[in-house]
Amino acid sequence: MFKIQVISSLVLVIIVGYSLQETKTTYKAGVVEYYPSSDKNFDNKVQNNLDAYKNFTNNATKEKVDILVFPEGTLNGGIKDREEAKNKAVEFKFPNKEILCPPSHTKPSIMETLSCQAKANKIYVVVNLSEKERCTPQSQQAAQDDRPCATDGNNYYNTDVAFDRNGAIVARYRKYNLFSEKHFNTTKAPEHSTFVTDFNVTFGLFTCFDIMFNEPTLAMVREGVKDFIFPTMWFSELPFLTALQVQEYWSHSNDVNLLAAGASNTALGSGGSGIYAGRMGPLITYMSIPQNENKENENNKLLIADVPILKYTTPQKNDTKPNGEKTERNALFNADISSRDAISGDAVKMDKFILIKDDIKEYASKLIGKELGNQFSEEICNNELCCTFNVTSIISNKTESGFSYYQYRAIVGDVVRSFSGVTNGGIKACGIVACSGDTIETCGSRFNDSSKVGKRHIFTNIHIEGKFPNIDDVFTMPNTLSHSMKPLDNSRFIYHEEKKEGEDQKSITMDLRGLPADELQTFGIYGRDFRYDGLYFRYLL
Repeated sequence: MFKIQVISSLVLVIIVGYSLQETKTTYKAGVVEYYPSSDKNFDNKVQNNLDAYKNFTNNATKEKVDILVFPEGTLNGGIKDREEAKNKAVEFKFPNKEILCPPSHTKPSIMETLSCQAKANKIYVVVNLSEKERCTPQSQQAAQDDRPCATDGNNYYNTDVAFDRNGAIVARYRKYNLFSEKHFNTTKAPEHSTFVTDFNVTFGLFTCFDIMFNEPTLAMVREGVKDFIFPTMWFSELPFLTALQVQEYWSHSNDVNLLAAGASNTALGSGGSGIYAGRMGPLITYMSIPQNENKENENNKLLIADVPILKYTTPQKNDTKPNGEKTERNALFNADISSRDAISGDAVKMDKFILIKDDIKEYASKLIGKELGNQFSEEICNNELCCTFNVTSIISNKTESGFSYYQYRAIVGDVVRSFSGVTNGGIKACGIVACSGDTIETCGSRFNDSSKVGKRHIFTNIHIEGKFPNIDDVFTMPNTLSHSMKPLDNSRFIYHEEKKEGEDQKSITMDLRGLPADELQTFGIYGRDFRYDGLYFRYLL
């Protein structure tokens, strides 16, 4: 049996629920962090996952959840090639006015089972699955796709499906930005898939690696969508792209709600879920903790939060204001700082979590504190990007035998990078990153045993400023991380974008605020430059 644990934020349930529910300005969302069945028999595995989904859905209903989101690839995933997909992917009609419950056969199909779960619980349910669709010249023409069908006569998709409270399919999204999923097809053009709920919220759908691209995600933001559903199987990467970093700061920079449900497999570096309310910050998050063998189900979690209903807006330029200007919102939604910034115990728990490391050796960088003492004031440039750093820190000369200590570098990168050999993309980033040694090759990594890591470098002030292109093809966001693999609390930084109409550059500042920071892993500004996507992997010259 799968163990399911319900996590809810008492502060949110009490404060948000009491102060906002009376005026119906929130909806209750649930997201699932889930380690799928490892049964070697595919049919048994799928049934085990369906049973677990049913338990999650029943528990969500007990908590009066309006919409429940499941992760990517945890239902009928794990398909390795097209031959296997032929018999294991799911076929269904969309659009389809027929409700799939009650089932048409004695043994319900996957889609019928999911439909009945949503209908029985009167809840919106979003799942991700492997989909099969027959491909013919006529179907390709109807889809305005001039590409020929594969020789096997099928298209296979990584697909999100949304069911309403009656069990009807109300939305379908086929993942466009695949991550080394060679057996899947893509649509000719990215789909902008949305649906409207009975609580008057319009949701947009996208999946995992999509979050790193302009289409379809940011395009839907520009169209005015304010709430997004994000099934994911994210493989965390230091120093800028661990799961919770990406989720929180994408939501923050766009000032939209994000419901992120993560597949859990710490042995492969996968995990991380949360519910986020734009610049209000995270409402609740969870990062899977490495477990002993046969205890992976300990990471099965149901996260629940009351989410503010944001007004569906017309497309407009986004001007990010400092967090400090949102005092009333922060007072309502921010969690206790100390619970997210504690080092030792939380950091030690994550020591066995498998992490990818970005290759940042071609970034321009300078070591902080080695020769310049407690004050660090430098402008660092890499290709067309320059950033200014003003840093004050306390650096102890005392070290203890048997302990390791992080060093820090200020880094600036204006590069084209490879995403694990899958595709290439433009990056514009500047920040401060922890290093296990004094060279840039050691940056963006963690020591193996956090219980033997001392606090030697304490930051009391950080100010980072840079000028970035003020265009839709460049997306920027704040970026922080502690050694415990959690972002700093939303109140610990001020991120500000100053944009002026007609100007081709925007000024971005990132400031540390509040208590000194003694366990920084990352602190800075991270940006994607979509103009360089797909170019040969190289560093800009």
